[in-house]
Amino acid sequence: NAEVANFFNDDKDLLAQLLDESPSTVAITTTYYFDAGPVREIVDFVRSRNRDTKIVVGGPHIFNVCSDLPEGGQDKQFQAMGADIYVFDSQGELTLARICAELRKASPALDTIPNLTYTTDQKTFRRTPREVEANDMDVEAVDWSSFSPGFLAPVVQIRTARSCAFKCSFCRYPVLAGALNLTSLNVHEHELNYLKSIGVTHLLIIDDTFNIPEPGFKEVCRMMIRNRYDFQWFSYFRCANADDESFDLLAQAGCKGVFLGIESADKKVLRTMNKGATPEKYAYGLKKLHEQGIITYA
Repeated sequence: NAEVANFFNDDKDLLAQLLDESPSTVAITTTYYFDAGPVREIVDFVRSRNRDTKIVVGGPHIFNVCSDLPEGGQDKQFQAMGADIYVFDSQGELTLARICAELRKASPALDTIPNLTYTTDQKTFRRTPREVEANDMDVEAVDWSSFSPGFLAPVVQIRTARSCAFKCSFCRYPVLAGALNLTSLNVHEHELNYLKSIGVTHLLIIDDTFNIPEPGFKEVCRMMIRNRYDFQWFSYFRCANADDESFDLLAQAGCKGVFLGIESADKKVLRTMNKGATPEKYAYGLKKLHEQGIITYA
């Protein structure tokens, strides 16, 4: 079994109850962490309740530490965090599954699993070879029915894609996330059908650029319109790369607001950034969004 403590600050009592059941493993993600402090706070809490549970840390911060620092610098960061195992991959789902399977054995052999840095004494660290993950978006789609409805409704964050088709010169995301990978329309429709059935009313679509590629975006919008979900939803959106039909479909499908990556309104700066946009296209896109009553955040 796997259980989720969604937010450490609010879910300490739940996490304590789960730790009292002596789980073999606790996994900590680092999506919004930029230093060792928050990780160490959770690690210390886990250790105070159960010293036998193995603690695994992964996610963007660990990927950045392993990518940017020499091994000596990595070791200092890991010592400050105090966990047992660190996953070096921008995805990491497969590696985590392998860790959980290995830790069920009487004599786990972590050295057989790629993408790891691990320690037994917090002084010396061992590393395994890299094996970059490319998990299939359809195969690894979230099974929302594995959560209680009360955990999800009324607001859910979902994705239809991983990575971004653009390569703006200032952005590291396509490097971290790899090639653009899309969820099939039928898989996404199955997700939305279930979420609607349990009372979800609001969606945040976390794709880096939801409306690219444009044909797939239009298919998703038409599917949402056809099913009459009536979700109120928000997404990241490239208004300089949308045609009039995209703006119409966006509104009809229930979009209430978009986050726009408008880093500059200067043509020279936009060219330098390899942004693929112009101030004129931005102005037109904003006008069309405002006409549709869609909130814009730039």
